[in-house]
Amino acid sequence: MQGQETEAQTTWLLVMAEAESDQVETWTEELLQVLQTEAERRQQLGDKALRRAIRQHVRDICPTDLTNLLEI
Repeated sequence: MQGQETEAQTTWLLVMAEAESDQVETWTEELLQVLQTEAERRQQLGDKALRRAIRQHVRDICPTDLTNLLEI
């Protein structure tokens, strides 16, 4: 994200809007994995604010992820 949260979201949404449904599912899973990995890394670094922000984005993408919800 590097401090460019809005730009990252806009880019992601533009790409997803033009993708086939099977691509959207695959890319969403990949994005969730990247976000979860980064949230875990931020937790290890003690960066609670960014960890929480990332986990909230994960919740926006996948509101039924109970593991993520417990981490928020």
